[in-house]
Amino acid sequence: MAKQKKKNGGLSQLPLEMQESYAFQSLAASGLRVLVLAIFLEYCSDTKKFKFTNATAKKRLRMHQNSFSRAKQDLCDKGFLAWAKRGGLRGCNGVASEFVLTDDWKVWTPPSKQQASPASVTGSSPASVTGLFKSSPASVTGMGKKQSRQCDTINSIQRGAGE
Repeated sequence: MAKQKKKNGGLSQLPLEMQESYAFQSLAASGLRVLVLAIFLEYCSDTKKFKFTNATAKKRLRMHQNSFSRAKQDLCDKGFLAWAKRGGLRGCNGVASEFVLTDDWKVWTPPSKQQASPASVTGSSPASVTGLFKSSPASVTGMGKKQSRQCDTINSIQRGAGE
């Protein structure tokens, strides 16, 4: 088992190619912090594998374990990190997880956004959606005539006050 080298000070470098990638641009702030520390931990390691624990995140990043777990998962999903060995209390009786940095972020693309149809947005059929634009404000909002008149009165008072 390789021990991590003890280095005082240090520098984590982020290549420009990484900084300009879709994957890097879509990372949350906690993911960026974890990535920078992961790059440093790999640099300090004798092998390409490094251990990353909740205690490390709490001590070095002052990050809660839930934020740390979400950030690790986001980095794995976007191709920056990969689990070399799963750890944790459930998986390996308290052994720390080991990670490796990967270059899969170079080919990561954001998930495609599906165009929402008007029917799925409003919860009605397309035929009634097109009819909404030709309707009065009362029928669009589902107000009755009395409520609609009250809104008209309020709107006219506001227009009069604005002049």
